[in-house]
Amino acid sequence: MTLESIMNYNIGNFTAGKFLSALLVLLLCLICTKILGRIFSRIIDRLKFEKSMHTFLKSILKILLYTLSAILTASSLGINVSAFVALLSVAGLAVSLAIQGLLSNLANGLTLLVSKPFVVGDYIETEHAEGKVKDIRLIHTLICTSDNKDVFLPNSEVVGGKIINYTREERRRIDLKFTVSYDAPIAKTKQALEQAVSQTPGALAEPEPYFNVCAYPSSGIQYSMMVWSKTEDYWNVQSALLEQVKLCLDDAGIAMCQERLQVQISEKK
Repeated sequence: MTLESIMNYNIGNFTAGKFLSALLVLLLCLICTKILGRIFSRIIDRLKFEKSMHTFLKSILKILLYTLSAILTASSLGINVSAFVALLSVAGLAVSLAIQGLLSNLANGLTLLVSKPFVVGDYIETEHAEGKVKDIRLIHTLICTSDNKDVFLPNSEVVGGKIINYTREERRRIDLKFTVSYDAPIAKTKQALEQAVSQTPGALAEPEPYFNVCAYPSSGIQYSMMVWSKTEDYWNVQSALLEQVKLCLDDAGIAMCQERLQVQISEKK
């Protein structure tokens, strides 16, 4: 039996030669897929994206390369690949219609990973949850609330609403209001507030703190205080500042006031 007869030996609708050529094409495609996969993986790892984005891009690349390998192998066997491509298109359309919600979350997940309105470790507030970001995934974002509850928030709900990032900037401003007696001199009150700020650990001198009269309610004179702190010290500085204001006002002999409602009941004679 000659080599030519072996190559022309029919196996079903295909010859042995076509099977061997298809096997060679498949082998070459797998080698190229492995080489290209490593090259693109190194390129993707250098991109400044979240790890979830890296994993997604590598998975998409792998699917595309293996699909292309299958098409080339089928073509070398003499199979009409146009019908195969059309079948893949129809199947892709059917799948996309069936998982519209999933694809919406996926697209919004890519938006979050690329635009980066927040990163892992940021404290954020959305219309549906508030807390520290533990993970940004392609389908949902994992948020840990202040009382240590994990909230898996769909990315479509995150992107579709307002996002407040409390830790994106290095500094935060603490806004407080205090009401003191009308008998307390304004200059003396402002001096006591200034002393409270200077005695509060973590309160920044720059930008300069602000305290001034902001309103005249019926109970007394209302003062507005604005003090800056480092973002990570915000809550500690706010608590310490509230304590220091009370202590300094007490030392200055200034009484703090609250709204009071007096009700008089007269007896009918």
